[in-house]
Amino acid sequence: MEILIVILYLAIPIALGYSLVNLICMKNSLPFYVKLMLSYGIGTGLLTNWVIILSFLKIPLNAISINLPIFTLTLFLTYLSIKKRFKSEPKTLKRNMTLDPISCLFCSYILYILCFIFWSGINIPISEWDTYSTLEKKTKTIYYNQSLVYLSFI
Repeated sequence: MEILIVILYLAIPIALGYSLVNLICMKNSLPFYVKLMLSYGIGTGLLTNWVIILSFLKIPLNAISINLPIFTLTLFLTYLSIKKRFKSEPKTLKRNMTLDPISCLFCSYILYILCFIFWSGINIPISEWDTYSTLEKKTKTIYYNQSLVYLSFI
């Protein structure tokens, strides 16, 4: 039963990423395995940022507050993808290069992440990088051992 829960929790971000990849790559057909690899990275990245937003807004992290908006967004993007796929195309080809709103949103999201990484690299001194890695190791030790016993060795 636990394996089904793990598969479900992996399937939700993968489905989100897959629907987003299908929506963006409508014209050119990518192989299924490439779409699956892209969808895993995109979906888990969006899920991670959603959890950061929830933590920033001090909303309690539970299965409903995390998965319900992600699942709803997945359904909405799938609906847009299906609607766009079955939309009748005009007989003449237009040569206008216009960006659809989804591509603009995705590009602005990537730009935001790049600016945040650049800002963090400039504003966090190099001397504190070791502090963050030590804190991360202590956090992993507490999480995996479920106790403070082995914390004195770090």
